[in-house]
Amino acid sequence: EARSQQTPSFAVVVAIDFGTTSSGYAFSFCSDPEAIHMMRKWEGGDPGVANQKTPTSLLLTPEGIFHSFGYTARDYYHDLDPEEARDWLYFEKFKMKIHSTS
Repeated sequence: EARSQQTPSFAVVVAIDFGTTSSGYAFSFCSDPEAIHMMRKWEGGDPGVANQKTPTSLLLTPEGIFHSFGYTARDYYHDLDPEEARDWLYFEKFKMKIHSTS
């Protein structure tokens, strides 16, 4: 039996690898599903090195508002004055802490 072609109700499919140590993503447009686009160079990181993943690090402002993720979060937090850094919320390798069986 032939399957009927249905128009998808979305324009893009995104795959997120949310890892304990590192995270990454890839996407493909429904109009060209064979062309898969992967993030190959994250902002920050080591100069001259293309990283397909970024550290699973999250930085929140002293008000608890999202500031940055990955290398950007790590580097920004590292560059804060130690006195100022006490007010910021920095999390790394937190994936398993948000897992719950209940």
